[in-house]
Amino acid sequence: MADPMDIESALGVAFHVKVTNVPELEDRVVIVLDYSPTDEDRPLSFALGVAGEPKCWLTARKVRLIDDIGPNPHANYREFCYAGRRFHPYSIRPIAPEAFGCVSKFRSICRRLYGHVVWE
Repeated sequence: MADPMDIESALGVAFHVKVTNVPELEDRVVIVLDYSPTDEDRPLSFALGVAGEPKCWLTARKVRLIDDIGPNPHANYREFCYAGRRFHPYSIRPIAPEAFGCVSKFRSICRRLYGHVVWE
């Protein structure tokens, strides 16, 4: 895994991001709080595994597939709360480690995740 301070420095210019441990999980995660593609869109918070794993957590309870691709609910991963938000577990395609050091690549990941959310 990349150094947490490097990830926070690289992505912190564009996102409210924190690399942290949460008690319910075994490994550190990158947590993005209140992401939205535009100022008018509803905020979504999410967490991603950073060790090339398919783990993802969203504050959204419902998602949809787009072209048969998208986050899949994953009962074996644990839910957790962070900063007053409940994160629900999903499985996604693993994210390449270099995406955590590149704002444009990470922004693309954020937009794709956001597009799968079914807002209640």
